[in-house]
Amino acid sequence: MTEGTESLRKTYTCLRCGKQWNSHMDTPRRCPACSSYFWNEPPRDFVCLKCGHSWKARVLEVPNICPKCKSTGWNDARSEMSSGNPDQETVERVSKLYKDGAGVVSITMELKISMSSVIRIIRSNTDNVVGLRM
Repeated sequence: MTEGTESLRKTYTCLRCGKQWNSHMDTPRRCPACSSYFWNEPPRDFVCLKCGHSWKARVLEVPNICPKCKSTGWNDARSEMSSGNPDQETVERVSKLYKDGAGVVSITMELKISMSSVIRIIRSNTDNVVGLRM
C-alpha cells in the first residue's frame, strides 16, 4: 500500500462481538465478523421479571416476549399480579413488609404492584386481619 492510502484507513471496533478491523469507509454498514448492522451501538441487557432470565438484545427495539418463558409481560412488574397468582417471592416480600409495620400504600409504591394485589396477599397470608394499615 502507498503511504497516502494507509492514512485514510480507520480502525473500528464492534461493540457487539469485539472484533477490530480497518476500513477506508467513513462508517461501515456492518461488522465483518458478526454482520451486525448495530456494531457501533452497545447491546442492551434485559431481565425477565417473571422467570429471571437475562439476555442481550440483537436489535434496538425492546423485545415483545422473554425468550425463555415466552411471557409478553416480561418487563412489567404489575404483570405478575394480573393473573391473580403472585410468585412466592412477592408474597414473602409483601408479608414481611406488612409485618414490619409498612402500610398497604407504601408496600404498593415500593414493590410497584397494584394495591388490590397487596391487600389480597395480606388477607390471605396474615392471621386475624381486622383492619388494614394504609
